[in-house]
Amino acid sequence: MGYGTIGSQTNNQKGAIGMGLELKYGVDGLNLLERINNMSLVEKLETIKDAVKISKSIEEIEKLLYCEAFLRVSGQVKTRKHLKMQLEKIVNSVFKV
Repeated sequence: MGYGTIGSQTNNQKGAIGMGLELKYGVDGLNLLERINNMSLVEKLETIKDAVKISKSIEEIEKLLYCEAFLRVSGQVKTRKHLKMQLEKIVNSVFKV
């Protein structure tokens, strides 16, 4: 990213995700925003933003959010770097990249 504070980066990411979800999936996409707006790590938001770009259905985004929530509550992620790696694996399996 480069410039700005972490807070402004997360807000920018959330705005981009919201726009992408609305353009691609309309009201259904906007319904996911409440879950996304509760996130604060730039790494998670960047992964979700990238996933919105390549998704073919709203269900794919829902799967990603479900898997992210499982990782968070299961305690399987110890660092931000590890989180990013785990999310990338999930994106690759959900979207068959």
